[in-house]
Amino acid sequence: LAISVLGHIRRWIPSLPLATLAPLLVRGSDFFKFLGSYAGSCAVWLEDRQGRAHQVALIAPNNGPRIPTAPAVLLTQKLLSATDIQPGAYPCIDFFTLAELLAFLDQFGIYIEST
Repeated sequence: LAISVLGHIRRWIPSLPLATLAPLLVRGSDFFKFLGSYAGSCAVWLEDRQGRAHQVALIAPNNGPRIPTAPAVLLTQKLLSATDIQPGAYPCIDFFTLAELLAFLDQFGIYIEST
């Protein structure tokens, strides 16, 4: 809600210095921390071309925020260490494997369940 309100204010006042508001926003977010937890998960339900259902879930008992950020971290690591990446815009498909993602998440106690 706060980000939405901030977006509307920014639309009315384009010169609003967001960087100077960051400390205030962080303090405001601390006020709501008691409402949340660090547990989290991400579930995906798929159906293949043969009509078979598949379910996959990443489970994070203590590091839920790591689930959505992990692909960006892995992709950044790959881009920074690669020497043969072509310049330009293109999809980042096949930059890392599921095994690499799971190995990265394993260090945080995040695991996968699937059927």
